[in-house]
Amino acid sequence: MMAASQLDQCFSVSSSAGLYHRWGKLELAKKHYELSLQLDPEAPGTRENYNMLRRKLDQLKRHTP
Repeated sequence: MMAASQLDQCFSVSSSAGLYHRWGKLELAKKHYELSLQLDPEAPGTRENYNMLRRKLDQLKRHTP
């Protein structure tokens, strides 16, 4: 079980990732999702959002010359 301070940190990093994702700052979002998953690998919402971002980045790579 995580300590309250670690949960707060995980929530903060995950929230930042979501905001960066929404703002289109995809590389920053990726870094923050990865950090959040290091803190809590079992976070289902963070894992889903990270996977969605990875698919989006893959699409962008395929469509960029």
